[in-house]
Amino acid sequence: MQTSHTVIEGRTPRQEPEIAKRVGERIRECREKADKTQEYLAKSMNISRSAIAQWESGTTSPSLTSLQDLARLLQTTPEYLAFDIRDGVRTVYRSPEREGMHTISVVAFGDGPDDVTVKGEFALDEDYAKDVSLSGSTSTLKAMDVNVRGLVPDIDRGDRVIFDDSATKPAQPGVYVYFNGISVSIAEMRALLGEGGKPAVQITEAGSTTTVGLDQIKVLGRVVAHWSRK
Repeated sequence: MQTSHTVIEGRTPRQEPEIAKRVGERIRECREKADKTQEYLAKSMNISRSAIAQWESGTTSPSLTSLQDLARLLQTTPEYLAFDIRDGVRTVYRSPEREGMHTISVVAFGDGPDDVTVKGEFALDEDYAKDVSLSGSTSTLKAMDVNVRGLVPDIDRGDRVIFDDSATKPAQPGVYVYFNGISVSIAEMRALLGEGGKPAVQITEAGSTTTVGLDQIKVLGRVVAHWSRK
């Protein structure tokens, strides 16, 4: 199982072999500490033993969902496996391979658009982050995990989306993060003129299309890329 990268705007990020190698080293370290075999992990996760071996060697990297499964089986945390974060402290490597990396916040929303919690960090190639940013600044990029299945095509539950929070109006058709009055969700949006010439938005979500006034929703940003769990 490998993580695939879908680029909504921009280019595919470069592979970072040194990062994958370190993730693999932590997986192997935790597996040996837990006295588990590659065969045990493969059987528990319903994947091949060679997939585990490739992760540990840094040849490929596990998906977000696989990291969560590994952490559960090895009695550690996804944050440690992915970013070497122990008890909220992240080890920063001053190596040339990491000089070109940029981290963005992974956020989660509660009851409303202002109820925001920062769950952690997500590392991106710095050039790639600049490419996908709509504002020209990487500071407007945020990441969010999708918890509902089938909201928009190609993005599923467990996937991670990157959105630019400077795009608070659906000026261009695309996928947006927004608050619908009940919860924060994602949907395909297209701006149009509503009744009386007032600004309106056509929203397509979970196969259903509706048109609402722009003042009835709060757009939190446009999705510029996503990482699939598959």
